[in-house]
Amino acid sequence: MAMGISMVILLAIYQVFTITSKNFTTQNVAANAQQSLRTAIGLMARDIRTAGLDPVDSDNFGFEYAASTKIRITADGEDGSGVFNGDIDEANFERITYEFQSNQIVQTLYEGTASQNPAPLIANINNLAFSYFDSNNNDLIDYGLSPPQVPADDLDKIRTVEISITVEEPAGNDEPISRTLTRRVECRNMAFN
Repeated sequence: MAMGISMVILLAIYQVFTITSKNFTTQNVAANAQQSLRTAIGLMARDIRTAGLDPVDSDNFGFEYAASTKIRITADGEDGSGVFNGDIDEANFERITYEFQSNQIVQTLYEGTASQNPAPLIANINNLAFSYFDSNNNDLIDYGLSPPQVPADDLDKIRTVEISITVEEPAGNDEPISRTLTRRVECRNMAFN
């Protein structure tokens, strides 16, 4: 009889431990997913905010490509001595592309040049969506184009970019954890182009 009671108590303790461990894993995965999203969207927002930086008024900088799942921006960067040259260089992070590929967001520096350098920014992505708005908050994407994108003639009208990312992380034996983060970014330099 004592052995039966001991087995019931041990089974109860094991179930409590299993449930607690499962909850800890789920909460830990959710927190990591949220932190990964915040880091990725923060980096993208910082770069998008600088789009169009052109201290020497060369009119060479801004948005080069703006689609629903890909964005390429340019901004003049100083060469370390405080000089802005007005040209898009293969240095100083002057051309940056963010793109949804497979299940990850890839950041490519200097896309289309000999110095092209792609690197995954965040994995386990289900969705990346960019939306582009003019100064009157009108959507600039032409959904008739493939892929849906802002026509080349309207790229200089972009004033705000909305980024939406959905990540899905495995959570042990439980269902995967899915989190979505959306942020609107004001392109403060584009009003001067």
